[in-house]
Amino acid sequence: MRRWQTVIALIPFVGFSFSYMGHMARSYEFVAAADRGDTEAVQAGLEEGLGADSVGNHGRTALEYAAFRGRTDIVRLLLKNEADPERTMAAAMASDIPRIVVTLAGAGAHLSGPQGVSALCSAAAQGDCDTVRALMYRGIDINAHRIEGVKEGETGMTPILYAARSGSWKTFQILADRGANLRAQSDDGKTALIYAEGTGTPDSAIICRYLIHHGADVNATDDQGETALSVAMSSKSKGARDMQAVLLQNGAKIK
Repeated sequence: MRRWQTVIALIPFVGFSFSYMGHMARSYEFVAAADRGDTEAVQAGLEEGLGADSVGNHGRTALEYAAFRGRTDIVRLLLKNEADPERTMAAAMASDIPRIVVTLAGAGAHLSGPQGVSALCSAAAQGDCDTVRALMYRGIDINAHRIEGVKEGETGMTPILYAARSGSWKTFQILADRGANLRAQSDDGKTALIYAEGTGTPDSAIICRYLIHHGADVNATDDQGETALSVAMSSKSKGARDMQAVLLQNGAKIK
């Protein structure tokens, strides 16, 4: 008799256990949907009543996965449903997708100075004009050196150097018009002119002419002894010969 009483007493707990396991399984699938970019599944989970801050089996939220993967639409959907943006900023920074950083900051997440500079540098490197403007609007220092998310060979670079290297004239112009230091150098001595010469895009010729017109030293060398001309001479891009001529016409010396 006592055995049956014990079994009956345990029934509610067993029911709760199965219910809890079912809820966790749905939460894990919800987070997995955000990770793989399944917007419809995420929307269905929200309509089912799952919280926007549901956690997956590795302790990360749907928003963190979406931010890390660069799922902009899902990030916005989750934020609209009151997901917490603050804990997600680190994942967004790791994704190196600056527009996600801007979206989170717009939703109230704290964007530190170094994080903002890193995001601005990434946006400049990607030629993302809208994000560059958005970050400048938030007061990010356009002449600061990147200290977070620095890749090999990028130490000491500023947003204008990334823009020159990207070969995007529009991005470069936005920064230049706002007073970016055109004489900035990376820690290994590379100038905006050297970076632009190594890009070989159609816009890079415009950037180079702009820099020369504004007083760039055409004979400046980096730590390896490379100049804008030596970079142009080793380039296989279609516009390399034209750029060599421009540099030579403006006093560049062959070493």
